[in-house]
Amino acid sequence: MEEKTTTNELYQKAENYAKSSLKLVCLQTVKKSSELFAALGFGFILVVVVCFFFVLINFGVSLWVGQKLNDLALGFCLVASFYFVLAILLLVFKKTIMNKYFKNWIINQFVSHSELNAIIKQNQNNKS
Repeated sequence: MEEKTTTNELYQKAENYAKSSLKLVCLQTVKKSSELFAALGFGFILVVVVCFFFVLINFGVSLWVGQKLNDLALGFCLVASFYFVLAILLLVFKKTIMNKYFKNWIINQFVSHSELNAIIKQNQNNKS
């Protein structure tokens, strides 16, 4: 009888542990998701403000260059050409930029550096 009670107690403890672990994982997921979405929301607002800034600055630069060349249309064309070349460079280096900065930023939002190092060490140990 005592053995059956011990087995039941062990089963209950294991069940409680599993439920607690599941709740912990859910809470950690919610925490990391909320941090990511907060960072994305702030990033979106920052991008909008910076875009307005750059539009106004580029408008001013275009007018200034056009005034120096005595042709406003040429000033706008030169600034547009600069951004066309910049867009081509971004397309050429798209994979490098995306992998190096954006993917790593998203991974860092979900996993801390210590957790990431532990995962890397574990994978290296599994390969050995």
